[in-house]
Amino acid sequence: MQGVIRYFILICLAGTVVSCQGSDKGMEDRPDILLILVDDMGWSDIGCYGGEISTPNLDSLAYQGIRFTQFHNTSKCFPSRACLLTGVYAQQCGYDRSFSQPIAHAVTLGEVLQTAGYRTLWSGKHHGIENPVTRGFYRYYGLRDGACNHFNPGIQRPGEGVPAQKPGPSHRIWCIDDSLVSPYTPPSDFYTTDYFTNHALEWLDQYGPELLVGATILTPPSQ
Repeated sequence: MQGVIRYFILICLAGTVVSCQGSDKGMEDRPDILLILVDDMGWSDIGCYGGEISTPNLDSLAYQGIRFTQFHNTSKCFPSRACLLTGVYAQQCGYDRSFSQPIAHAVTLGEVLQTAGYRTLWSGKHHGIENPVTRGFYRYYGLRDGACNHFNPGIQRPGEGVPAQKPGPSHRIWCIDDSLVSPYTPPSDFYTTDYFTNHALEWLDQYGPELLVGATILTPPSQ
């Protein structure tokens, strides 16, 4: 593929990461995109929105990029995420009451940005029934379901107790690119936010050289 590749990286802490690549002439003028979604965080929890805690790295990304100032959530995670992912109301894409069906009557950020020549990468939580690689994402690592044990979403590991799990299906479904994994029993050093972030950073290392041809790199973070 010729030309400059641009990236869109979506990270959902307790949520997601996405990145995109492009080769069309003129891609040099288009930005790399890093979108961070964090569940259960207050409006002013981080410094760039007036928070009292020091968040210099996130503040730096915010001040060099674009901060949302009029985004309204739906008071629930899966419809809010569907709105951000599709750009339409949850009622319009079928995610106002349930996440147990495909996203309908809408396209995703990944599907749109791929047509614009971006490489789309997503790391984090999805909370739906579709694997994001079927909806416009080149790579995906994360929890397809709505909640999991942050330290071990799978079965008991040697030398440890039985991991607590939310009532419902006994094993949460994870996706690693086009593979569905259930149960997903990660290494003992696993913590969701760390692994979501690490996968995003690994992708930047893997694909980053493609960006160095006159490109500016912005880097990526999950429910």
